[in-house]
Amino acid sequence: MHSTDLVTVICAAVLSLGLIASYKHTFGGSSYLTNKWWLGLDASCVYGVTTLQIVAAVSFLGMLVEWGRRAPYGGLFDHKNRPYGLASCVSTLLAASIVWALMLDSGRHWLVALSLVVVAVCALALVVGAFTECKPRLTIVLFSLLFGTITVLADGVGWNTRFLLQTTTHALGGEGAFATNSS
Repeated sequence: MHSTDLVTVICAAVLSLGLIASYKHTFGGSSYLTNKWWLGLDASCVYGVTTLQIVAAVSFLGMLVEWGRRAPYGGLFDHKNRPYGLASCVSTLLAASIVWALMLDSGRHWLVALSLVVVAVCALALVVGAFTECKPRLTIVLFSLLFGTITVLADGVGWNTRFLLQTTTHALGGEGAFATNSS
């Protein structure tokens, strides 16, 4: 294993443990599927998105395993020209995910939203990295697309929009964008 691959593995392992700890801290007292951070989404949406999040997590791990077996050659994460590019991208993505989980109850709504934007940008970089290798590998391309679709569209756009609509409406003294109509 090349030293830059080892750095990527170590960063991913340490930050993944940090991510698990941050989720345990944030969601430890409630079920992930029924906690308040689903922001009132219908249970069927929660189960559907959660299923896709599991696919995204497996895809992320698969992508890292494949890149670990053979380092990126050419493209955005070329191991010779950008030896720590992949490690930096993965580390930034996982660190932003940790920030998201830890900041949910902080009242710093801008930081919560920004952390998911950072995750989405890193996910897009992983897709670019997969497609720009000299000889793109099907497994990495597919894994990056599955991971990117969920982290960019479901989390970065869908959840973030819902979160910002609710928090900004509350901050302005309203009931929230998704308050139920009692009439």
